[in-house]
Amino acid sequence: MQDESPRRRDKQNGEWAEMQFVADAMRYGFEVFKPIGDSTAADVILIWDGRPIKIQVKSTFTNLNGKSKWNIGKGWATKKRYTDDDVDFLALYDGNIDRWRFVRPSETNGQKTFRVLQNETNKLDNWNDLTTTRRR
Repeated sequence: MQDESPRRRDKQNGEWAEMQFVADAMRYGFEVFKPIGDSTAADVILIWDGRPIKIQVKSTFTNLNGKSKWNIGKGWATKKRYTDDDVDFLALYDGNIDRWRFVRPSETNGQKTFRVLQNETNKLDNWNDLTTTRRR
């Protein structure tokens, strides 16, 4: 019998989003590497112009009256916060509008959740940020 717990559905949505991100990144011309397992901070490592870009993929299908909300902590139970030392970007997939947003962990102000209006265009499909921002 398949586990129908919310955790299982979240895990499946996350796995789907990671594969979608890989496909989209390849379409944008990135070299893509996927660590085996899920014990590293980065879900995906992109290579652009010879430099690695560590990505943590998060997805949401939660619609809160026109707002989307992501749980952006790391770990299932503790939900510690990602830092710029952990990953270069959080890739936030919004299943409500089928779009990506890319933010640095430091841009989340240490929050464990991230909310944005779905019609907010700031950081929407900002793939160029991944190619022009240098790792600190």
